[in-house]
Amino acid sequence: MYLEYYNITLSKNPKGTFFSEIKSKNGVKNAYIGKKSLTDNHFYTYPIEGEEYIALVKGTPKDSHFIEQLIPVEFGNFQKPIIVVVSYNDNIPPQISCSDMHGKELLNFVSELDENYQKLRYRASQNSLVELRFLRGEKGFKLEVVESKAKLTQLKGYLYKITVKPAKTNNKWYSAWFCSDDGQCLYTEFPGFLIDDFLVVTESCEIDNVTLVFDHENHKSTVCVKQAKDKLAQKLEAQKIGHCFYFLNSDGDKYYFTFETLGATFRAVAWKNELQRLGIEGDKLTCDDLIEGMLKVTLKREKGQLYLGIMSSTCTNYEGFITYQRSFIYNKVKHLVFKTQPFDGNQFIIKQSELFAHSVIDYIEKGAVERVSLYEFKKNIKSAPEWKIKSKDPIALASGHHHQDLVAFDGKAAHDWYVYSQEKDSPFGKVYRELGIYALRNHLVCQVISQSVAHMIFIPAPLLKLQGITQIGAGTRIRGKARLELLELFIEGQQGWLADTCEVIDDGELATDLSGQSSVSIEELTFVNEETSQAFTHYDKKAKADKTVHVYHLNSLDKKRSFKFKDYSHQLLTISEPECYQYVCKIQVNGQFNNVKEILSAKYRQ
Repeated sequence: MYLEYYNITLSKNPKGTFFSEIKSKNGVKNAYIGKKSLTDNHFYTYPIEGEEYIALVKGTPKDSHFIEQLIPVEFGNFQKPIIVVVSYNDNIPPQISCSDMHGKELLNFVSELDENYQKLRYRASQNSLVELRFLRGEKGFKLEVVESKAKLTQLKGYLYKITVKPAKTNNKWYSAWFCSDDGQCLYTEFPGFLIDDFLVVTESCEIDNVTLVFDHENHKSTVCVKQAKDKLAQKLEAQKIGHCFYFLNSDGDKYYFTFETLGATFRAVAWKNELQRLGIEGDKLTCDDLIEGMLKVTLKREKGQLYLGIMSSTCTNYEGFITYQRSFIYNKVKHLVFKTQPFDGNQFIIKQSELFAHSVIDYIEKGAVERVSLYEFKKNIKSAPEWKIKSKDPIALASGHHHQDLVAFDGKAAHDWYVYSQEKDSPFGKVYRELGIYALRNHLVCQVISQSVAHMIFIPAPLLKLQGITQIGAGTRIRGKARLELLELFIEGQQGWLADTCEVIDDGELATDLSGQSSVSIEELTFVNEETSQAFTHYDKKAKADKTVHVYHLNSLDKKRSFKFKDYSHQLLTISEPECYQYVCKIQVNGQFNNVKEILSAKYRQ
């Protein structure tokens, strides 16, 4: 097999096959164009009957001759380059056409695998007017681009008409058009990993702030999107708005979502444990399931990587209105989800135990609105942030009530209660103050639902003891009247509903009275005086020191009975004018001796 160059004129035989007479070493022969070469757009110019061409002819040992390539006769002077106008069509990959200055098409390049196609596409990206000439190489025509100006190292612009390029391997590639800032348009290709970490390619998708870098030695250009990611990250972070994330698919513990903003569709990723902290079970997500949240933007500039995630909020402090949405269990702890009102995208996930310190047990229905002050808290660097309630406006049990107004309530005991319990902490958390001399020691919490919120009504033990109640089971119905007070039971500044009166609706099982325990009872007494001569010294085991125990004289309200009170806990020492109060006391009668065991509460004398 050998290759030779000829000037030819194309003809057609009766069968419609192109051929031309050539003068070979063995005489005049016919060289033919194979049908496959025509169907594959193999030639640089279209074969036309009667036109003259410069042809590359392949000869075979059997003395057969075939036309392998054609170029126009305009390129016959191999020393003189021709100025041509290069243009692309909309095909992917594009077809490259070269025309003379009068608009006549001279060349047409189609095959990406052709070395001359790659050279021309690369050069044309820098200058649509180029000078070309063909050299006669051992393996065929060799295109040479004569540089008409200094070589550019890069161009800046944007990508558009981005599509997935059909690939024969598992590596994903994109085809796209690049428009430079000075108006040059060119075709380019780039690997999928450059944008798949943050962008979902759609028909109208465009990427701004792109740089095209040229490799002159290898006739290639590469796409750089580092600046594009940097600028995009700045725009996304500046939005400070919520987004609707739609579930796309998952890969192990990674879950992918899409969301739309800035006129494009982006990709966000969330890990399984991140979704769990939001109260979302990733395994139960189906295509297009919606999640509301804020955008978490992570840009690794040194690696040129942009990651978009989902988070509940972007603020660290919030003061305003919130509305309850839903609840979930995570790590065996109930969490409640609240939205800002009006909704700006921020959501706050608060542990149920945070509510207890603000006299709330739970939220029952979606939509309850409250005014709060919240702050973000982290135990350490590695721990996930939690939301804490700094302050919260109490929800009224009845509309139009004022502070200190008595409001009727009807609810149920929130826990089991026993009259002689020695626990100083509430069933709903550690108390803020020492309850040894506090009227709410061993209190009962009654749950009352108002405005879709389960409130705490604090019932002092004396109110129950006066009715002869020693034990109440959770769920016992209780009604009465309460007023909003500054209790500071769990935290400083805490307001809560304090029962002024209560009535236990006994079901025969959940409440037990004091019958059979006549030696101990509850009674209201008045202060008479201190028996200073009867004071004595007592060794306090906790303090590991001797303390003086003061002894007082108290009377019944009818002044017919007298009681002695040995004040081991120094309860009355904290009251400056004890004669001004009426005391609810636990008393014990042993024969002729009437003793006060404990002062439960006090109020001003009428």
